[in-house]
Amino acid sequence: MAQRVPTDPKLLEAAARLADLDLSPERIAQLVPAMDGFYALLDALHRGEPGETPPAIAFRAQWTER
Repeated sequence: MAQRVPTDPKLLEAAARLADLDLSPERIAQLVPAMDGFYALLDALHRGEPGETPPAIAFRAQWTER
């Protein structure tokens, strides 16, 4: 897996504008470390092989009334 680059504050600001969020530069500076941690958690999901996990579309939740 490729090494992830640190979160770019300018990209975070652009994403916030796309979501119609008005974030101050101070708030963006606070969010950069949090986003790096969030991306690290996402990267952990990609480290292992899914094995024999069936696709989620095959799951059918069925409950019966008692």
